[in-house]
Amino acid sequence: MEQKTSSISDILNKLEAHGILDAIGDGVSIQDTDFRVLYQNKSHKNFMGDHIGEYCYKSFANNSETCEGCPLVMVFKDGTVHTAVRSIPMNTGLRYFEITASPLRSASGKIVAGIEIVRDVTGHKLKDEEIKKNEKFLNDIFDSIQDGVSVLDKDMTIIRVNHAMERWYSHAMPLIGKKCYTAYHGRKTPCDVCPSAETLQDGKSSYNVIPKRDSDGKIIGWFDLYSFPIIDTATHELTGVIEYVRDITEKREVEASLKERVSELEKFYEIAVGREFKMKELKNEIQKLKDEIHRLKK
Repeated sequence: MEQKTSSISDILNKLEAHGILDAIGDGVSIQDTDFRVLYQNKSHKNFMGDHIGEYCYKSFANNSETCEGCPLVMVFKDGTVHTAVRSIPMNTGLRYFEITASPLRSASGKIVAGIEIVRDVTGHKLKDEEIKKNEKFLNDIFDSIQDGVSVLDKDMTIIRVNHAMERWYSHAMPLIGKKCYTAYHGRKTPCDVCPSAETLQDGKSSYNVIPKRDSDGKIIGWFDLYSFPIIDTATHELTGVIEYVRDITEKREVEASLKERVSELEKFYEIAVGREFKMKELKNEIQKLKDEIHRLKK
């Protein structure tokens, strides 16, 4: 025990004598294997206050025992470096600290204490949370679109789809990572008529009607497919294609039914007109005969 205490004292004396750690902007603390605070540099005291001689879990986290997921606990278990991000309530509000813990060893190699480097990452954490919030918002919009949206790279590999595409092509899941012509049309080569291929070639938006196929490749409907180029705003280079897909199967069926009805009505009209013409001819012929009879009676 005396040798352990001596080793720790030697370490602390060297640190204080050189004053190197006080010049570091990040917080630095040293705890013994009982988690009692032995040292804090100026930055750490500014963060957490002066708690030398106290148990870290009580002073820093107001806990009655070591904190869950504590990196220092892991250091004392396996002797390797561990990092964790902890949230700590402070007078200025909730703040986030990245804690990297490393072992301090005696000359014999035995772990006698642990050193923690503490960095205030509140700004980064809040920024990351804002980014995640914005990403979730955009994802919710993306997946709320009732028509299909498919994003392809320059090689026509699917890199993102919304729920509508996953629903239509559930038999080909997972879609991401596959070529569009394989996932959507069961082909090994690009389709003969492909708006996306045209967009990749000339960088312009394109449109066409494409078949909707089932797992056996049978045509079971039709899609309006609009393709739009994805342009890198920094380099102005074409990086991929956005496919906007609308199911027009019901619309085409209604149109076909209406066309069939129009055709039937046109035929009926022709028959009716023909009959009316013949009736007029017959009426004229009857009138001629009546006129002739009348003439003969004179």
